[in-house]
Amino acid sequence: MTEDEWYEKYKPIKNHLDPNASWNGQMFETYGEEIQFVNSQPDENVWTWIDGENRGTYLTSGQSYVNRLGYLICSVPWTDGYQCIVIDEEEELCDECGENLEEGDCECEVEVEPIAGDLGYWSLTLTNPKQ
Repeated sequence: MTEDEWYEKYKPIKNHLDPNASWNGQMFETYGEEIQFVNSQPDENVWTWIDGENRGTYLTSGQSYVNRLGYLICSVPWTDGYQCIVIDEEEELCDECGENLEEGDCECEVEVEPIAGDLGYWSLTLTNPKQ
């Protein structure tokens, strides 16, 4: 299931407690009045936004605690058991060749070139010899 399909199917509600909430105003925080509201909701209407560390972020059905970034409350409950939706994040691309830096696709060789800095100190500038 894609993120768009998830939105269409489960219909997350707006965060009425914080007009500046993340996720287009739909994320609920993990503390204070917002977590009290989350805790008062049926578990089947709660989704947890989780940091997947080096693998992006995820939405999981139910209320989770480990690596949680926040919660989404949906007007349509999940009924299919535990679910996990991968949220695609923008790839970090090389400015020179456009390849994915995180996956090691970039083959640009970087050359270090010393230049004189203020007060006689040296600083470094990175240049790409393929320019």
